[in-house]
Amino acid sequence: MIGIVHYAQSSTNTKFQSSGTAFRNKTLDAVITIILFSPTYSLEMPQTIYRRPWPTWLVLALSLPLSVAWVTLLIVQGANSIATPIVGVIDILVILIFTILDPEVTITSRKVMPDGTVVIVKRPIVGFKRLESQLGLTGGYEVRIDGFRYEPAYIRI
Repeated sequence: MIGIVHYAQSSTNTKFQSSGTAFRNKTLDAVITIILFSPTYSLEMPQTIYRRPWPTWLVLALSLPLSVAWVTLLIVQGANSIATPIVGVIDILVILIFTILDPEVTITSRKVMPDGTVVIVKRPIVGFKRLESQLGLTGGYEVRIDGFRYEPAYIRI
């Protein structure tokens, strides 16, 4: 546990506060507040970003011909053909796999940091460990220029 101790002068009595319980002592002239942080947070919280493991054109290069083949089969052979649903399912699976594995597809949420600040956090669903980079070792909970804080992916491969 990491704690920050804050002293403030008081002329009448002293209040010691820890974990929501307050104790009063009239002989001291200082207010001591201890804020305990969770062990999962440290004062140095880098942000984590991920690079995409494939070029952006690869999604179109695979998905566009499959979509064209699917529509062509649907028009030429109809929905009763065996090939039409097979090509359609393959096309949909390719698009789903590329979407889920893309590190730019993120889940956005709000998070209250130990110091009480609320930041908007983006976390990818899947991230590849070999393609992750850590930024912002300044020790704060700062956000990037776009207004978001980037944290590690839910699933790290």
